[in-house]
Amino acid sequence: MTINPNRPRRRVISRRQFTRLMLTGAIGGSLVLVEFASRPLGIIKWISLNFRRIGKGFGEKSQVAIVNATYEGDILTPLRTAWEAVDTPSATGKRVVLKPNIIYNFPDSAINTHPAVLEAAIRLFREQGAKEVIVAEGSAYQRDITDLLYQSGIQQVLDKLNVPFVDLNHDDLVKVNTKGGYNSLEFMWLPKTIAHAELLVSMPKMKTHHWAGVTLSMKNLYGIVPGIKYGWPKNILHVTGIEQNIVELYETMPPQATIVDGIMAMEGDGPLFGTPKPAQVLVIGRDLVAVDATCARIMGFEPTKDFLKHIWYADWLGQGVMSKDRIIQKALPVESVKQNFTPAPKPEDVARY
Repeated sequence: MTINPNRPRRRVISRRQFTRLMLTGAIGGSLVLVEFASRPLGIIKWISLNFRRIGKGFGEKSQVAIVNATYEGDILTPLRTAWEAVDTPSATGKRVVLKPNIIYNFPDSAINTHPAVLEAAIRLFREQGAKEVIVAEGSAYQRDITDLLYQSGIQQVLDKLNVPFVDLNHDDLVKVNTKGGYNSLEFMWLPKTIAHAELLVSMPKMKTHHWAGVTLSMKNLYGIVPGIKYGWPKNILHVTGIEQNIVELYETMPPQATIVDGIMAMEGDGPLFGTPKPAQVLVIGRDLVAVDATCARIMGFEPTKDFLKHIWYADWLGQGVMSKDRIIQKALPVESVKQNFTPAPKPEDVARY
């Protein structure tokens, strides 16, 4: 057999070409991974959120105050003590909107923010020099909240202190662009009273919740969504993603502070049919994520990716902090008031849901 000495050699990829090929593959693979990781937020939003989370880690810690109180005693004094103990915003010269939790009324229940706590808050902000104090709520279950206000004792407080009430379900609406993009809505129609508030304060009742695990200061924001636009009982917010809607509302229209009524809380089949649980605490702070994480720990729960996910999600998004080492506890420590609340049953385990 004759070998042709002029037969061309097979081309072998050069080291430089191989390096370029591997680098291109690595970059392409990384972009694919980032694209999947960033869904549904998008790469730019996802990257900005990660920078915000990193920044939170280097920022100041969040302050949360816990104080003891009873409905029969003086609530204003411990509330004032807690408010002044943390880095709460100034109310001087501002239109203050208090957003309590008023959704239904059963005798001897612990469903609504107690009128005594609301009265103490009104007096506190007037002491602080507020230009105006307004109480506002949009009940999820009752289209006409008039009877509920009297049944809950709220109307008697409003009349005594001459404070106006706005039913957020029927308030004038303002088109507000969403800031997070977490619930896939470009904008929401929100009540003018909330959109124009100069100091918005969430005032929830400490309760368990069959869908969210707990309903506290962030979940209380569901009450600012107008029923006249989004229906009753606003289940669209639950079925389209309860965590996504909570964090979207918090990012788009964030309260500057919260006062949680945990004097008589609720355990078990919350938020309506649970059992009253005396915790005898008020929990106050500016970072709603930190406050809700603290309240959850008072109730004997720990926020995780699988339980109390909206708190975990808000922490992951950099909206606040939930880690114990990032929260400065003022007044009482959590351990001194911690209890073991019975969790709410899942919706599928209760026939009426």
